[in-house]
Amino acid sequence: MKECELGFGKKGQVAIFIIIGLVIVIAGVLIFVISPGELSNLIVGGGGLENPQIELKNCIQEDLAQTIVTISAQGGDVNPQHYILYDDNKVRYLSYTNNYYDLGVNQEPLLINHVEGEIESLISEKAESCFEDLVSEFESKGYVIESGRGDITVELVPENVVVNFDRSLSVSKGDEDRTYEGFDIVVDNNIYELLEIANKILDDEAKYGNTETTFLMDRYHDVKVEKDLKTDGSAIYTLTNRKTGEKFLFASRSLVLPPGYGIIQ
Repeated sequence: MKECELGFGKKGQVAIFIIIGLVIVIAGVLIFVISPGELSNLIVGGGGLENPQIELKNCIQEDLAQTIVTISAQGGDVNPQHYILYDDNKVRYLSYTNNYYDLGVNQEPLLINHVEGEIESLISEKAESCFEDLVSEFESKGYVIESGRGDITVELVPENVVVNFDRSLSVSKGDEDRTYEGFDIVVDNNIYELLEIANKILDDEAKYGNTETTFLMDRYHDVKVEKDLKTDGSAIYTLTNRKTGEKFLFASRSLVLPPGYGIIQ
């Protein structure tokens, strides 16, 4: 049979191959851009209210970002108790000694775990509100809802902050019936990396009473490390991600010499 009898020729075949290629490319982009949980929900439930994973992320991410900014400017604490004022901001001491000649003592050996807990304490109320809003919106669309109670936790991982809703959600409407077991809301943020560098500085302060900022920047190219020495021997460290502008500040007082002997640089 001739090509003209089939209804298309070589140009038609080329067009079909182009369309197939575009479909493959778009599918590949979705796989890399969308997290596994979000992709699963998109496949199963479509968009909008049918996708609780994305609804929760849209609801919480702005408040989460501001919470991290607030805590990061204060040495990792919601309400610092032992701090130095710096640009009218309370910056917590993460390494400290009150004596001359002594090495500073690390005040928060499990810094990442501590910051996770501080973020949880500030974001939990908003997270609860987002989940309740999600339930209410489903109900307003005529869905019958069953939701289980569970903890809301925060985990810091490389390049991301994860808010985990350890709770179930069952939605039904007519013949439609779905159950979701837990939600992991993943938001881009580099606080984990900044805390890792802060830990390195705290180790140096405890061992040597000082840290070499140039060496750190040679090792961590994406991070700017600034050290501002004060007259009482305190040092304010500012760690800045060069690409995103995210910051983490903390104070240290270690191996300080008495007045008249100068300050160790």
